[in-house]
Amino acid sequence: MPLRSSVSVPLALVAALAGSPGLVHRGSYTTIAIGSLPGYGLCHLAVRYANGTLQDEGHRGVVNHRASWVVKVPSTAALGMASWRADCGKTVRTGGFVVVDTVSKTKTKTNAPRVVVAKQGFSQRPDANDPGSSRRCRSTRL
Repeated sequence: MPLRSSVSVPLALVAALAGSPGLVHRGSYTTIAIGSLPGYGLCHLAVRYANGTLQDEGHRGVVNHRASWVVKVPSTAALGMASWRADCGKTVRTGGFVVVDTVSKTKTKTNAPRVVVAKQGFSQRPDANDPGSSRRCRSTRL
């Protein structure tokens, strides 16, 4: 008797295998490709974003049983799940991808902590556990 096993597959991987890109950044381009189509005809693609906005990508001819579109995700696209639908005559294919915020073009984070020097020098104060020095010292300028 064969053993049954359960395999967990991430949603993004399932979407990628189905012709969907997985994660897409706002303002970037992505390719949606579908295969196993009849060797002729036209396919139409429409993308619906999380807020209900519909983006019509037009018709493409079927070549070698495949159709593909290069889609530019608007920089104002709603964040979250987007779905697409390709109508190829009697054949309908659907899929989806997740729209995430744009990638920062700067190499440093804008909200990274910053050190602001308000005074020069330092002071040393006695500690309750260690009498130490109470003299003030000034550092030299470089």
